Amino acid sequence: RCASSYGSARQDRHLARPPFSAPPLERPTVAEPIFHLCTIDAWNHAQLAGSYQADSLHTEGFIHCSTNEQWPHVRRARFAGRDDLVLLAIDPELLRWPVVWEPGGEGNQVFPHVYGPLNLDAVISVQILPT
Repeated sequence: RCASSYGSARQDRHLARPPFSAPPLERPTVAEPIFHLCTIDAWNHAQLAGSYQADSLHTEGFIHCSTNEQWPHVRRARFAGRDDLVLLAIDPELLRWPVVWEPGGEGNQVFPHVYGPLNLDAVISVQILPT
């Protein structure tokens, strides 16, 4: 009988509310995704290879990326008429290599550049783009 009353009191203690109300926790800021355009063949090869390496990684030292607002302009300027493209959405917080924002394009725009191979687990979505 004593054990069961002790058990009941113990359960009641765990169900009781604290005497104060804690402030709500703020959600951590999540980085906006960055985007990269590539061919379907290049993406398929990356999946077999285990990472993605754009030609620019070998010629310039980084992979060109864009913001959500920039990629449609990049597509029109550099990939007009192509029907074999995919759009990679990348979580920059999951990248194993640094992202550096550097000037490029027209005006005073800055673009995200990935200074190393793109690890596939950082790609959060792949969208086949219509012509």
